[in-house]
Amino acid sequence: MIDDISKTITSGNEFDKILSFEFAKKGILNFTLHLKNEVSEPLGIFFCSQGDLITQLEQRMTFTDFCNRDPIHNLPCSGGVRSYLNTTNNMFDLNWIAPHKVFMWLVSVNCAAKKYELEGDYVAVNPGGEYLSLNQVPFKPLFIILACIWFALICVWIGHWIQYRYFNFRLHAFLTLLPLIQMGSCILWEYYYTTCSETGHLPPNLIVWLILGISCTATTFVFLALLYVAEGWGILKKRLEKTQLIWSLCGAFWLASLLMNLYQSFVFVLVFFYLLILRHIFQSHSRTMQILTTQYESVKRAFPRNHQHSPIREKVMLYHQFQKVVVVFVAIDIIFRWWARNLLMATPWLSTMLQHMMLIVLCGAMAWTFRLKPFYPHFFMLTQEVDPEIADDERPLLGDQADREWHPGDGKPDGFKSDYQDWLAPGAGQIALVKNEGTDNFFNRWWLAVPLN
Repeated sequence: MIDDISKTITSGNEFDKILSFEFAKKGILNFTLHLKNEVSEPLGIFFCSQGDLITQLEQRMTFTDFCNRDPIHNLPCSGGVRSYLNTTNNMFDLNWIAPHKVFMWLVSVNCAAKKYELEGDYVAVNPGGEYLSLNQVPFKPLFIILACIWFALICVWIGHWIQYRYFNFRLHAFLTLLPLIQMGSCILWEYYYTTCSETGHLPPNLIVWLILGISCTATTFVFLALLYVAEGWGILKKRLEKTQLIWSLCGAFWLASLLMNLYQSFVFVLVFFYLLILRHIFQSHSRTMQILTTQYESVKRAFPRNHQHSPIREKVMLYHQFQKVVVVFVAIDIIFRWWARNLLMATPWLSTMLQHMMLIVLCGAMAWTFRLKPFYPHFFMLTQEVDPEIADDERPLLGDQADREWHPGDGKPDGFKSDYQDWLAPGAGQIALVKNEGTDNFFNRWWLAVPLN
């Protein structure tokens, strides 16, 4: 990479990582750093292997104990350089060639707890004119592969749509955005790493922030989709009751994700909103299941023989499966996001690959759970009992008993309307159960509420 350095190290900055780069054998680093202000106490500058520095930092000691060891002269730094900057030695120049493959860090250690104003530049390049660190080179083919996988998922999902084109509804369109945004994010990251690899410079700032914004949007949209489904949108209700709360939570999560790229301390804010979103997902799912279970029990009592063909049973099964998907995803995501990722610090491409594989499995599970399949488009309805000795019967709203189940390849069902959701309107197939509190007889307790035509 080729970059300029302009930074201020305050008294509170004990350790500051200025550069991290994995060099191949005969990789080259030209580094210049200049101290602009007058400070007599030295600022330690260490260009050492990652292993040496992590070994020292992981030792259980206070920063004062670390400084008492006189790290400028005594810190283990095999194959690297120990130096310092102060008023009398205000320039640090380094021309270095890697003797073998090694991951190097350049850090400052502010034992004097003073303010230092630094500026400089560096060029780090591996053989063959590769400006990416060795641990970043795999990103170039990785994002191409990931984009192709996401595109394949989109094609499979759209192919599924075509078979059920008469019955697609908003939830399916909404879920399609999930792999679409992920694919767009992968394409943009591929452009980012290709540009850095070939030129050594980052893309323009506007492009960088666009890439970060789309990447954060892709992650946030996963949780937005889970919130929408948990609330029953498109399945139990046409509109969300807590739209403002849901979008506020996701908006705050998106902003915290974006700002974390500038300030690592925002990770705590991100965790806070992450937990709030998970809490809302589980609470919403619990409410939705309670409503579905109550409705299904009512239909089951009225139709003891044929309740399994009712749409409400299908919804109950959907949300049972959705619960399993969410629990498994959250468990894996928590382990990966807040623990395993730290173990993969030296191989960030592997961390990215595992994260996308996890999301690909989630998308596949969501698509499988909410896929369309052969069903009964003609809803059942309760009718007022004809004979006092006969329990409430069931009749298809439209068509004959034999043609109620619809399969791909069949023609349009009888009474089909251009918008399948119109069938859900009052008087067009809605099951209406009205409880008569004036009788203890079960068969007299339920009847059809006459629909408004």
